[in-house]
Amino acid sequence: MLSQSCLPHEFWAEAVNTAAYLVNFSPSSATGFKTPFEMRYGRPADYSHLRVFGCDAYVLTPSQLRSKLEAKSKKCILLGYQRGVKGYRLWDPVACKLIVSRDVSFNESRSSKEGENSQSSRTDKGKSPIPDTVEGEISHEGVHDRREVDAPGMELVPVMEQEEQVIVGVPQIQPAAADQPESSTRRTSSRSTRAPTRYGQWADSSKLDDIDIAPEDDQMALILEEGEPSSYQEACASEQKHEWNAAMQRELQSLSDNKTWELVKLPSDQQVVDSKWVYKLKDSPSDGGDKIYKARLVAKGFTQEKGVDYNEVFSPVAKYSTIRILCQLVVFFDLVLDQMDVVTAFLYGTLDELIFMRQPLGFVKKGQEGLVCRLLKSLYGLKQAPRQWNKRFDDFMLGQGFTRMVYDPCVYRKSVKNDVFGFIILVLYVDDMLIVAKDQSEVDRLKVKLSSEFRMKDLGKARRILGMEIFRNSSTGQLCLNQGKYARKVLARFSMEDCKPVSIPLASHFKLSSAFSPTDAVEKGLMAKIPYEKAVGSLMYLMTCTRPDLALAMGKVSRFMSNPGKVHWEAVKWMLRYLKGTEDYGLLFDRRSDRTTALVGYVDSDYGGCLDTRRSTTGYVFTLGGGCISWKSTLQKCISQSTTEAEYVAAAEATKEAIWLDRLITEMGLEHGKMTLNCDSQSALHLAANQVMDSRVKHIDIRYHFIRQAVSDKTFELVKIDGKLNPADAFTKVIPLESFSRHRATLQVLQL
Repeated sequence: MLSQSCLPHEFWAEAVNTAAYLVNFSPSSATGFKTPFEMRYGRPADYSHLRVFGCDAYVLTPSQLRSKLEAKSKKCILLGYQRGVKGYRLWDPVACKLIVSRDVSFNESRSSKEGENSQSSRTDKGKSPIPDTVEGEISHEGVHDRREVDAPGMELVPVMEQEEQVIVGVPQIQPAAADQPESSTRRTSSRSTRAPTRYGQWADSSKLDDIDIAPEDDQMALILEEGEPSSYQEACASEQKHEWNAAMQRELQSLSDNKTWELVKLPSDQQVVDSKWVYKLKDSPSDGGDKIYKARLVAKGFTQEKGVDYNEVFSPVAKYSTIRILCQLVVFFDLVLDQMDVVTAFLYGTLDELIFMRQPLGFVKKGQEGLVCRLLKSLYGLKQAPRQWNKRFDDFMLGQGFTRMVYDPCVYRKSVKNDVFGFIILVLYVDDMLIVAKDQSEVDRLKVKLSSEFRMKDLGKARRILGMEIFRNSSTGQLCLNQGKYARKVLARFSMEDCKPVSIPLASHFKLSSAFSPTDAVEKGLMAKIPYEKAVGSLMYLMTCTRPDLALAMGKVSRFMSNPGKVHWEAVKWMLRYLKGTEDYGLLFDRRSDRTTALVGYVDSDYGGCLDTRRSTTGYVFTLGGGCISWKSTLQKCISQSTTEAEYVAAAEATKEAIWLDRLITEMGLEHGKMTLNCDSQSALHLAANQVMDSRVKHIDIRYHFIRQAVSDKTFELVKIDGKLNPADAFTKVIPLESFSRHRATLQVLQL
């Protein structure tokens, strides 16, 4: 092929790939004179797109990329067929660049002399003609695609955009010439995108059929921060091996000081639990400080058996709503907000069970290789470790005169005399804690007591908790919760850090349903290579903590976690593009003069919005003093037969959250007056206020009627609100940009 085309030997790889492609379209006596393509897909192969290797190809230059006086096409050389897209691989001998395009006309009668001239032209350039791989990204408005090539010694070059993509199958994708006549005047798109790098194959849903991941390569899906080893062997082989070794030594010293285990012989009737080293690079508490190297020895608790080496495992954690309420209280009363961290918190828990563990990898004591660790204290990774630590901390706090709150058992409160606020509050989330009080001296006294009982790390003023950055300006009375760093990590993880942003989290043209889910094993296998669950999970954490504007979109895409399709993946990518434009947005809490400490709720519902089940969507959001503290967007558990019923069911669900928030805030010591729940359905308000039971509502489940009792008891005030002013509208349906932006501002989801 190379000799006949008069191409230099540097293109041998392109010739091999093309030959392999042609073999799949060639019949064989061993297969009954059927082609591999026909055996794979059950239909005859189409040969109309095949062209002579090395022939002249004239590539259309889009009108947007040329002037009126420039040629409409440029002469290239055909090198083969591009994997994953409908297009040809073409070499530009003048620019020494590889191009992938479908807008091509061919001259298959090129003479050898012409080939030699082209070769000479390339050689004179002194550049390497060896092309590299091609990656791409599909937009959400369509399947317009710009391809880029990274060849050794050459810069990235944008190439022709694709008008459409048609998947044929593995191992190759047939180019467009099989479907349409060749033309040099075909319409092209002016929209450009960037080729992703890390998740290049996964980010482009048009290339699913062309991805082939061996089972042993499944580890590619594990994403670690740059510089974080995934195993002990990798840590020892890394450039930072001395830092990681020091981190492991510190961890072992901490375990030794805590008398976590003793070395004994393994009893014959006992099983042994293995262990593993886990490594993490953490940001320094001080801005601009060096990275902190942390190594954690964890037990492989998944090998434990219930009733043998563990029983109960439940351990509560503070709710995110509680943390946001606390932030609003800090702003209103100008309170001290400090943070502490428990070092090796799980080691303080005592074990009631007999558990044996192998000695840590790389730190087996010489002469005692046959011994195992009998655990005396709980260890990270054990199923009961969180529960034992929580019991230990709870006993300590109760012994210090604190009261555990009823409505959030991870919040501890103690009355303080001669204090404007009147309380000191501690919120615990595993080993992270926030301490709130009016007087700094009260906070310092509690810190001393905690440090005397546990090994603590005093982080001073709270700056970061659970991945949320805390920005506070005491002079202006403002506090912001932001996840900008995390958002940028998410975008980088899925190669969307340079994508084109959009203005809303989900566009109206996405009609998501199970009809777009894979229906056969081949399609499911292809979608299994897409990191759909990881992307949704990453966005879910953002929505849960600080981004209520993502609630509706997350509710929709999370319905297809078990069997996502290409359209669902496109919707997730759209959300990532929205995140790109709003990565620095966060929740703002302030104490403006026009704000009160009122608890205000908003509730709304669509009607039969789910295309699969025809169930409606409930959306509600609650604000305290104007700051957003709780939100939800979820499918209703029943099928509503009218808009009134859908709104009534939504109001009942919001009532449960309203009652809990009201009691929690009151328990924290804030008098906020009567709360208000706003609903834009007049008929639902009448149904809640009047004890009617006619044929139109008699079928409604009795559990939804408890809203009537709450209204009758005047637990809150249920009032009518104009639908245009109801921010819960953004939690139930896709709305225009103007309305969405207005509701987002109402909830104080603002750019930092």
